Amino acid sequence: MDPLGALSALDGLALGTATLRLGEVQPLRWVEQARFDVYLEQGGRRSLTPVFSGVYSAGRPSLYVPGWMDGVFYDRVGFAGAEVDLRAAGLEGPLMAALGGLIPPGGRMWLAYEAFAREGPIHQATRQALALSLPLLVTPLGYLLYLAGCWCGLRDWYIPEGWREGPRKLQGNKPVDAAHARRRAAETVKLLQDFLSHPPVGEAALIGAACARAQAILEGLKPLAG
Repeated sequence: MDPLGALSALDGLALGTATLRLGEVQPLRWVEQARFDVYLEQGGRRSLTPVFSGVYSAGRPSLYVPGWMDGVFYDRVGFAGAEVDLRAAGLEGPLMAALGGLIPPGGRMWLAYEAFAREGPIHQATRQALALSLPLLVTPLGYLLYLAGCWCGLRDWYIPEGWREGPRKLQGNKPVDAAHARRRAAETVKLLQDFLSHPPVGEAALIGAACARAQAILEGLKPLAG
């Protein structure tokens, strides 16, 4: 499968008052994989830095290898003389839905919670939530995986595999089919209800935000769980 063909669907995609712009796409060793950057455009001006950078694999259906995406989400991007907070601008959800739309059923997404030079509040807040052992799905980046449709079987790669897999990250998976989605939705609903019934002790703002995310996810998954 050609990754460029799939990624090109992002270029020019409208996100409210903003538009996505695909940056350079670099083919990698495997023909189905490419490294890419996505920028934000507003008022005819492109952001100085990407809103997302990563690797996309279109998968190999003939070998039953589903598509996946592994990258870094940046919650704040700069323009000349200005900065845009994606969450405050209401762009987080549409962006993650667009990225998640490239991942097929059974596919995977990884989001790094370390960004080194361009680390933002979302990466720091995710680490704080992980330190309190909150459910992965209600961490800030876990919630983005939910918005991308990759909410099953979350995993914390706190030790990069073989020390060659880049920064620490969260992994989320898309349901394989409708039956799988119903079963996992029911499990997730119970997990989140238990969390809300007995929230941990910690910083009030952090716990409150996690509970709000849990409520939002419950509203989305309850109809699916049946």
